[in-house]
Amino acid sequence: MEINQKIDRVLTPEQKIKFQRDNGKFKILNNIVILPILTAILGVYLESIAIVSISIIGIILFLVLKITSFTRKNVIFDEVIVPKALGEVFENVKYIKKDDAVEEHFKDSGLVPIYNKFKMYNSYIVCEDKYNINLSKVSTKRMHEEENDGVVDKYYEDNFNGIFAYIKLPSKSLTNFRAIEKGIVESQEDIVKITNMEFDYCYDVLSSEPVEVRGILSPAVMARIIEFNSKIGLTISFAIKDDMLYLSVNYNEFLDFRGKGKKYINEENFIDNLKVLEVIQMYVRYFVNMYDN
Repeated sequence: MEINQKIDRVLTPEQKIKFQRDNGKFKILNNIVILPILTAILGVYLESIAIVSISIIGIILFLVLKITSFTRKNVIFDEVIVPKALGEVFENVKYIKKDDAVEEHFKDSGLVPIYNKFKMYNSYIVCEDKYNINLSKVSTKRMHEEENDGVVDKYYEDNFNGIFAYIKLPSKSLTNFRAIEKGIVESQEDIVKITNMEFDYCYDVLSSEPVEVRGILSPAVMARIIEFNSKIGLTISFAIKDDMLYLSVNYNEFLDFRGKGKKYINEENFIDNLKVLEVIQMYVRYFVNMYDN
């Protein structure tokens, strides 16, 4: 059965009405934005301060209404439709509106070594038999400084936009390490030399315990990880720290499968999301089984 039909069957009549109403309001606001803008232009042309002032108030009011409408527009999609959709891969998906622990774990993981701004868009708890996965869409920005004629210009640049997940492992790890997508790490300090050329091409491995890490990243383990990544053409960074497994992947299309018109979901974008999530699930199961003593 098509995913949109499945979702339509599980939504209550009230949820369907709210979803369509909130989306309808959002479309109307998008169409009427031109009115206060045209009025402002007319006021400038007629040199009328009154018309310009009223138009500015109208534009501000429009922006407030649009922000409010956009927030409401997301409610059914985020809280009901996305969990139902993610049910194609996971069971027991729960939406978390705000989870301050995500940023704490993100910092602790060290998978994005340097960033200055952090933003979390959505967070979901996925419950499995042996573990719970916290799955979040996050982005980070890094500040750069450039000096021109004695003046220092500061600007921010995106350095991560995608999926961050963390899982509590069944047992505590005696060795902490990070395997970060190649090109992100600037310092060569604590980089462990890996004998697998294919793995080394994809990752920088960081740890203060190189011998122990090489024992964990056996040829069989590295081959399995390379196999996982090849399924989606992306490199998933991962870290083991104490009793936690951290995963991240630069995939800015995560949860970007909102449908148009009467469709809840864009089927093509949704399938791409599922492929990435299925590989994340493979990573989780593989490492959970490895640490399930």
